[in-house]
Amino acid sequence: MTPTIQEAIEAISVLERTVQDVHVDEHLLTVTVDDVTYSIVMATLTVTSLTHCGEGLVAVEAVCGKTFSYSYTMSLI
Repeated sequence: MTPTIQEAIEAISVLERTVQDVHVDEHLLTVTVDDVTYSIVMATLTVTSLTHCGEGLVAVEAVCGKTFSYSYTMSLI
């Protein structure tokens, strides 16, 4: 396993554990600003993981790989 893939797996694991913790205790992630407390509305909490790649790259699992263009000829007999 490459270091990049290992890092992605660890990051996703941390995110998953955080979401699980918040499901157990909604008040885990509360913020107070100017005496107003904001907290998560559990019905609106979603987690999505995406891999964004630049031009000429394609997402493969959690990493980006180069795309290659080849020309070929096909003959049907």
